[in-house]
This record gives sequence, structure tokens and C-alpha cells, in this order.
Amino acid sequence: MKCGVSKYVDREIYHVPVDELLEDQDQPRKYFDRAAQDALKESIIKFGLMQPIVFRQRESDGKLVVVAGERRVRAIKSILRKAKSGSDDPENQELLRRFETIPGMFISDNHQEIALIENVQRENLNPVELAEGLAKLKEDGRYGLDHLGTMIGKSMSTVSEILSINKIPDEILSDARKRKDVSQWVLVEVAKARGPKAKAKKWDQLKDSGLTQAAYKKKKKEASEKSDGKGFNFGTSMRAVKTASTQIQKLKSVDMGDIDSDKQQELRIQLETLRNELEQVLEGGGVN
Repeated sequence: MKCGVSKYVDREIYHVPVDELLEDQDQPRKYFDRAAQDALKESIIKFGLMQPIVFRQRESDGKLVVVAGERRVRAIKSILRKAKSGSDDPENQELLRRFETIPGMFISDNHQEIALIENVQRENLNPVELAEGLAKLKEDGRYGLDHLGTMIGKSMSTVSEILSINKIPDEILSDARKRKDVSQWVLVEVAKARGPKAKAKKWDQLKDSGLTQAAYKKKKKEASEKSDGKGFNFGTSMRAVKTASTQIQKLKSVDMGDIDSDKQQELRIQLETLRNELEQVLEGGGVN
């Protein structure tokens, strides 16, 4: 049953009772570090809430749901629980008075988009949570790679790489979600591996390696050159060029209208990258 007309006005600030605020099931952030939360509580007690949270009203029952600022709301609820357990103490009474209500801005739509942006820009969202948040928005059908890229300040190719993280097995994602030291590029490399076993092996290799992306690429290149016996093999290169040429010829006969827009964008990006690399070979290698 729907709740009727809301008493809240879009983008206005209200003093919201903390006890009435519910967690958002669509919240991108799923893991909350305990030590970081404890530090946040101390900061809020000392300095107060420096910025309003963002909330919406659930259509089904009119309940208030946190859109942005869930870490802050969780911290304040923890402060209030502790204060209520010793409410005879004047200091606890003061905490109850200060944080019974908090400032919050009401929004009426686009709550998933706002929650994702707020987490990306303010709260160092884990790469797994970022990938999951982008996937949810993409599934809505209103957001293409270009729109998602604009939202988080990344190129379409980078957004595509981030989305690939969702292909990683759940047990690896669960481990990665709790780790502060795992970079996005590590998870992208894991996603590139073919099959669950290969992904698990790649995860075991990289998760505690301490390698930077540049160091990993250098190491990978050196290993490839060592396995070839030398850096360049004319016959292997010619076969690769002929294979690529054959596939490009096939592309000419494809009706692009039969391919969805995201895949078209991804294909265009890859072809443009290939063109740039070919131009570098022709210009830098002195091929006549």
C-alpha cells in the first residue's frame, strides 16, 4: 500500500529523527570496517556531523531510507545506543540531545545514482562494491557506459573493465571486499583469467604480491619474452596480423544494428586502440 503524498520537498534540508532512518538495501557499500567506524564515532562526538546525510521516502510504507551517509548514520546510532545504556550520566544526556535528530537532505529520485557517486567521491568505495554499484545502474537500462563513466570520472573502457570484476567467483569477491590493500587493477586481471580455477590461481598470485600495476606488466612482459626465446618472432607476428585482418574483413559484413549499443561502444574502443597501435608500429618501426 502506497503512503500517499510526501510531506518532504525535493532537495530541502530537514532535521530527521535518527531512529526513523533505515538502511538502504541498494547501498553500494556492503562492508564497514570496524576500526574506521570507531574513529568516525570519535570524530562525530568531538566535532559533530559536518555534512547532512541524504535520505528518501519509501513508496510502499513511507519509511525514511538513507541514500548517502550510511557510515555516519551507523556511527550515530551506535553513539545513541551507548548513551541510552547510561542515560543518567549528564554527558550521555548531552549526546542524546545532540544526536536525537540530524540534518538530512530529501531526494525524490535517482537515489541509486546519488548513493554511488557519494560513495565514490567521499568514502573510497572498495573496487568490488564499485563494480556491483555500476552493474545495478546498468541493469536499469537508463545508463550506458558513457553515462556511467561521466558519473565516476572514468573512461568507457575503464568502466567496462570495472564491470568485468562482477564475473569473478563469489568467494574471491567476498575476500576482496574486506581487504583495503587490493587495487582495482588486480581484480581486473583476475577477471581476465579464463575459468574459475584460473581466476582463483590469479587471485592467489596477486592478492598479497604487493606489486604495482607497472611492475606487474613489466614482469609479465619479461616472462613472455623469456618463453618466446626472444622478444620478437616474425612468423608468430605475421600469423597474428593475418588473423586480425581476417576478423576485420568479417566485421565489414556485420549489420551493427544487430549489436546492442554497449557492445558497439566496446568494439569501437578496441578498434581505435588497435588503430593507434598500428600507427605507432608503422611510424616508429620504419615499415615502408
